[in-house]
Amino acid sequence: MRLRIAYTKIEDARYIAHLDLTRVFERAMRRAGIPMSYSEGFNPRPKISFGFALAVGTEGEREYVDVELRDDDLDLGEVLARIQEQLPPGIRLLQGRALDQGAKSLMAVLNAASYRIRVPMALPIQAERLAEGVTAWMEREHVTYSRYSKKGPTDKDIRPWVKQLAGKIQGDDIIFDLEVEMG
Repeated sequence: MRLRIAYTKIEDARYIAHLDLTRVFERAMRRAGIPMSYSEGFNPRPKISFGFALAVGTEGEREYVDVELRDDDLDLGEVLARIQEQLPPGIRLLQGRALDQGAKSLMAVLNAASYRIRVPMALPIQAERLAEGVTAWMEREHVTYSRYSKKGPTDKDIRPWVKQLAGKIQGDDIIFDLEVEMG
């Protein structure tokens, strides 16, 4: 049985790195007595695959993980409840479903991500000026991002990946809602 589980990673759990998150789920399932499927070979690993990694410190309101189980006759609600009991605070299972035999992998299905970015204002700004800035940014054909590595700087055009951008003022912060293409 293959399960696709949606979960949150908020509060203190946002500081759990992606590789550590794999171990968190693996241990929670083992402690809950859920029979996981393992890979073949010299060093068998549980068949668990996550969606795109979040940066450490970033909260996730709806993240996904695929888990393969050895037993097809388990009750989905009971499995999720038993796993939830073993997870740390901040990681909460939202929903889960059994996947059909030929279902695509999680990474083949995920194609977009939504972000909410909170930016403290150094100086007050009017809502109209913010709306003009967001519109002007979305009308740009190219937005170049420079990334530095051992081989030197690499420029990438990130504009084609940004599908939606909206901004609003909330107290002393600007809240940006951003949807980007993934893959």
